[in-house]
Amino acid sequence: MDMLIRGAVWLLSAYNLMIFACVVLSYFPELQRNKVAEILSRLVDPVLAPFRKIIPPIGNFDITGLVVMLLIQIAISGLLRW
Repeated sequence: MDMLIRGAVWLLSAYNLMIFACVVLSYFPELQRNKVAEILSRLVDPVLAPFRKIIPPIGNFDITGLVVMLLIQIAISGLLRW
């Protein structure tokens, strides 16, 4: 069971890192056409899309990535306490 929790924590941490990379890349439009950015976007956007429907942008800033990263961190700390 411990290995299963560690694996879930590792996957969630990796996904959190992918979201962070997408957030950083969103500030550089010329890099968004990069193959790596396209792959990251395909992996991350299905999770961010439902949150984008609920959370409106603040000015020109889309904060859904930060909200999802926070939720993932909460899930990770819950798993580590279990």
